Amino acid sequence: KSAMWAYSAGRAAWLLWDRLDPKLQWLAARMISDEADRFIDKTPPTQVLLDTKAEENAWDSTVIALACNMFPHHPHRAIWQQTALRWQISSFTTAADVKSDRLIDGKPLNAWLTGPNMHDDYTLENHSRVHPDYMGTIRINLHQKLVYDWAGNPEPQSLTFNTQKVYANLKKLALPDGNFVYPNGQDWQRHRNADWLDLNTLMADEQNDAQAARLMRI
Repeated sequence: KSAMWAYSAGRAAWLLWDRLDPKLQWLAARMISDEADRFIDKTPPTQVLLDTKAEENAWDSTVIALACNMFPHHPHRAIWQQTALRWQISSFTTAADVKSDRLIDGKPLNAWLTGPNMHDDYTLENHSRVHPDYMGTIRINLHQKLVYDWAGNPEPQSLTFNTQKVYANLKKLALPDGNFVYPNGQDWQRHRNADWLDLNTLMADEQNDAQAARLMRI
């Protein structure tokens, strides 16, 4: 998970940049850049049954997106931009997407993708079950809008790709108190309602989803 932790630390460094001494600035920049470089020549993994790679691809994309937005003059900036898109778009994909020639961020899906990470009904499996908690990791991509906004760059389509369709399933599984029904059982703790606050907020704010706003208020 080093990409996700580097992303969190890197965002904090960006927010505090003017208060960091030059050595700490250099160390933070080196951490972010080195972590982003790890993914340039890698192919995002795919798996549908038992253990999706959806959330892993999403969290790996975070630090790459941070690097390309935070360091616009870095010589790797252009390759980071394309690498971030590749890892973002590969996160929440179906078999139909892999065959599709629909254009997303300037390329057809079948040129971006090598395999699916979700079932055709936009559910996904993790921990050997259909797992609503992991379907909720669409928020990892949605959160990245912040770093594009901070840099004054347009949000790529890949950040929201299939998020509405996954979230539509989560709304079907939502209980009146904002928790989820777990059709195949829950191996995390139950009553994690507060954990979905950011997911519902992002869908309400970024996707203008009124039902998401209601779940956020609950």
